[in-house]
Amino acid sequence: MKIIKKFAAKHKDYLIAFLFYFVFALIIFWPVFLGKVNLNGHLLVTFYTIYNQILPFKDTGWDQIRFFFPFLGFSLEQLKAGHIPFWDPYIFSGHAHLADFQTAIFYPLNIFGLFLTQIAFWHFLRIIPYFMGAFFAYTYLKNLKLKTLAAFFGGLTFGFSPLLLTWGEEIIILPHGIIWLPLILFFVDKYLDKGKMRYLGFLTLTFAASLF
Repeated sequence: MKIIKKFAAKHKDYLIAFLFYFVFALIIFWPVFLGKVNLNGHLLVTFYTIYNQILPFKDTGWDQIRFFFPFLGFSLEQLKAGHIPFWDPYIFSGHAHLADFQTAIFYPLNIFGLFLTQIAFWHFLRIIPYFMGAFFAYTYLKNLKLKTLAAFFGGLTFGFSPLLLTWGEEIIILPHGIIWLPLILFFVDKYLDKGKMRYLGFLTLTFAASLF
């Protein structure tokens, strides 16, 4: 207990920033906690030519409903059955599921999908990158010796940027490839400064997480 209190006192500003980012992300996605599903299902109708009401008539948002939600369902089904999904027979004449980097089969956070329903895990993937990205950016900026307030707003700007929020609506896994960048830079700086191999190891792991 003393160790926890000592850690909390030493890293108080980090804990406050993390909690704020976490709560802010939950507020943004509050409808999912009322039973709503964060999926652009209506696009199957609104993009039908005679009912098209979305200006400027640019096809945006198709991928979630037509590709990534089915991708995720197939991935979870296979992984929960103890199989590596090399091939998806349900797309066209077949699809190299594992070889498609957008299926993100080896993404570390997929471990949580083994214990959640597809909808719950979908929401998990939608919400988590924003406060994670914000906190990673905050950590990196603090390491650059920025003042706490500057680092806080820097993290907020990065984690909840229009780029991440908008592309998260189109390609669910894309924000997960971006959010690791501040942590990668953090470990690069740490390795160059300290020269310790553990930082190189963490750098390798975070870089791999951004790719897989």
